[in-house]
Amino acid sequence: MAEEVHNPSVQLPIALSWSIPIGFVTGVIFLLPILFTLPDIPTLLAGMRADCLAFVFKIHYIYNIYSSRRPTSRRFV
Repeated sequence: MAEEVHNPSVQLPIALSWSIPIGFVTGVIFLLPILFTLPDIPTLLAGMRADCLAFVFKIHYIYNIYSSRRPTSRRFV
């Protein structure tokens, strides 16, 4: 990577230092929708086998394909 820039002693530290805030912002953008769509904790722990995120996708997306109502936490307890 250092061989492909014009001034590597200046541009590489800048690029590496920008990777941290860019990663933080993209991580927040990814996590906020997941956190707002999580069911309550007992439902999440009762249905969790290996991957918690797959369970959330299952109850929110697959359930909505077969039903016109939104899922509630009471239906999955």
